[in-house]
Amino acid sequence: MIEVACGSPARRYYFKALESEQARRGPARLLIAQLYRVEEQARWWSAEERLALRQRESRPVLDKLPG
Repeated sequence: MIEVACGSPARRYYFKALESEQARRGPARLLIAQLYRVEEQARWWSAEERLALRQRESRPVLDKLPG
């Protein structure tokens, strides 16, 4: 098992970095909102179920984030 932290601080720094690139900021916000929806859906699921959902739903979204 790998420990991960909350995405909020990462999101904050991500948006700060994009302040100078307004054109990329909007799409990035939409992608991050999708990640939050996945997490809300899996809130009460088991660890195994959350992992499967994240691999299926979140991984493709993370791959789209400019970086």
